[in-house]
Amino acid sequence: MQFIKAATAAAALCLGILAAPAAQADVIYRFQQVGPATGNDFPSVALLRIFGEIVVTDAAAQNGFSISFFNSANNTLDRSSISGLVGLNVNNPGGFDTVTLPSFQLQRPTPVQYNWGFDLTGGAGNGLLGRLFFSTGAEDLFLTFSGTTFTGRFGDETYGCGNLACNLSGTVTTAVPEPASMALFGAGLLGLAAVRRKRAV
Repeated sequence: MQFIKAATAAAALCLGILAAPAAQADVIYRFQQVGPATGNDFPSVALLRIFGEIVVTDAAAQNGFSISFFNSANNTLDRSSISGLVGLNVNNPGGFDTVTLPSFQLQRPTPVQYNWGFDLTGGAGNGLLGRLFFSTGAEDLFLTFSGTTFTGRFGDETYGCGNLACNLSGTVTTAVPEPASMALFGAGLLGLAAVRRKRAV
């Protein structure tokens, strides 16, 4: 009897999930440096690792998107288009630590020289295309995306990479979370537990 009740509850949960409207799932473009950076013989350059992610809405990924943003010390703040952009973060081993979307949007004191921006397109199976960069004059990172790969230049004296001396490259992958699938998996586990309990009785 308990088995029947558990199985019925699991079936009802599955049907409820399938009948519910499709959940909104953001699409994540993850980029990861592959192999060591090149450009000098400093031992510390082997420790350099660049990675991060750019997150857009499911609709933007399906329909194609074009997002751009520019912020500089010349009082230029151009939010040309960030519609569909949910967030971004870049791990920078230089002085910036983790760079996020608010980092791009922050207007800094006028004596500070800086340029922050991105101009990216993607979606509809095209991967991620365009560029992303930030610079303070002392530390710089420029990334160029070409679908499923990217290249970059990094500048930071800590790694012996002054004047953008270090070059790097890596891959871009696309991830689409599926909350409904996870819920169905959970329902399956519930049913399995019920079967085991019935056998143990």
